[in-house]
Amino acid sequence: MNGKLVGFLAASPMPARRGWYLEDVLREPDAPQGTATLLVVEALANLKAEGAELATLGTSPLTNDGPVDVPTEHRIVSRALDAASRRLGPFYNFEGLRRFKGKFAPSWWESEYVLSQRGVTMPHRVGHAIVRALVPGGITQILTRQALRVIRGSRPTVRKGSVNVTKSLSPSSKPASKK
Repeated sequence: MNGKLVGFLAASPMPARRGWYLEDVLREPDAPQGTATLLVVEALANLKAEGAELATLGTSPLTNDGPVDVPTEHRIVSRALDAASRRLGPFYNFEGLRRFKGKFAPSWWESEYVLSQRGVTMPHRVGHAIVRALVPGGITQILTRQALRVIRGSRPTVRKGSVNVTKSLSPSSKPASKK
């Protein structure tokens, strides 16, 4: 927009996977429609041209598009995740994030899991770290986003689970098929 920076994409290398993590896609509120999409499309094209084998847009929390590699038989855990998605949905646009990441036709969705030892209480700092991993701005960012949604009159929808959205940039980077 007339030489003004209206969007920014930050990417970090993932040497073990010969790929890149597209971790931050930011845009000014008054940026032209499609700015974030254009940043991702251009980044994917440039990374592929430079020989990267894959790129990931990272976690899409509380969604369930990935495979169930570790089925849970605990109804309590399943109910807790369902409740979390319903209660936290108004504070964070989980569905919007999933739709944004999904429109780049990911080659696969990788399920992600949190493991804990039975009978051990999670320390406060671990819970805080999980929130910060999902929302780097923490609770302040979640509340600010919610306030802006209320002002704008929009309300997100909700899904459950958690997946990592990965785009194959070369045929050799696809995961082994499961039987």
